[in-house]
Amino acid sequence: MFWIYFALLFVVLGFVCLFVANLVDYNTEDFWKKTATTMFVFAAIFIVSCLGRNFAAYSFQVSDNENLIKITQIESVYQKRADALTKEFARYLGETYPQHEKEIFDKMTPEEINIFLVKYPELQASKTIMELVKQIRSLQDDIYKQQISRAETLKDMRYRTKSKWVFQWMMPDIKIPEK
Repeated sequence: MFWIYFALLFVVLGFVCLFVANLVDYNTEDFWKKTATTMFVFAAIFIVSCLGRNFAAYSFQVSDNENLIKITQIESVYQKRADALTKEFARYLGETYPQHEKEIFDKMTPEEINIFLVKYPELQASKTIMELVKQIRSLQDDIYKQQISRAETLKDMRYRTKSKWVFQWMMPDIKIPEK
């Protein structure tokens, strides 16, 4: 939006130069006409760059919307895999320690794996458990990375919808989720 103000400034200056060219004597008239032409050229450059920037913002907004969908889907896949590994971990714990709080094992989430490793230190001796824990931690890290990427994409999308440098009427009508 601000680009148009700069373009209008150069257009006004161009008309002022043409007006002055008509008022002054013949020797300086050529200078004022060249200056007016230069102002009109600057205005055209600003308008073209403004349109280019707005088309780019439109394209980035559409691209970010598609990336947001992809990030959400990847995050969902990672979460399902982490939940499946957590259930496998809980199943193993239930088989190994049937006398210990089996109902707690059934309600376990991927974030609580470390608590069980501390609570039952003998689990760390099992290679199967440690491999499951390693995979769960890796998936949790991937989920966090996707959440960070999602937050950055949402920030960029919100910025474009509020930027005064972008024509809002040119932006695609995309609903931006809050979280």
